[in-house]
Amino acid sequence: MGVWIARAVISFALLAMASQTGFAKGGSQILIVGNQGISGSISRKGLAAIYLLRVVFWPNGQRIVPVNRGASSALRVEFSTLVLHEPPMALANYWSQMHFQGINPPVVMGSSRAVVAFVRKVPGAIGYVSATTPTDGTKVLGRLP
Repeated sequence: MGVWIARAVISFALLAMASQTGFAKGGSQILIVGNQGISGSISRKGLAAIYLLRVVFWPNGQRIVPVNRGASSALRVEFSTLVLHEPPMALANYWSQMHFQGINPPVVMGSSRAVVAFVRKVPGAIGYVSATTPTDGTKVLGRLP
């Protein structure tokens, strides 16, 4: 019971601090990058739907290919907390369940540079990287504090 209350308090605090409809304008540390072929922008709520595999196609009908960092990556922990409101290990169980339903979990890359290279080459790909990572050849879709 105590763990549930602690998680609820943390979730509430994160929701209070983070907008569900957009991204911070300045001082961000995580960039959301997409393949150049992706048009428009994405909200934080839309990003969560993509990484929770609830939305699997872009509006133009192209399959979305979400890219994650490794489960032990500090960047993944931060992204998972800010956007998905869960730690990576809890999400690993969720993605395993989705896999058994025939839905592929996000692709995992070992570095931010690998994420950029993958997103640059794969149509429909979306990922997140450190703000210090060069993002040439991708489209920056948002920023997270």
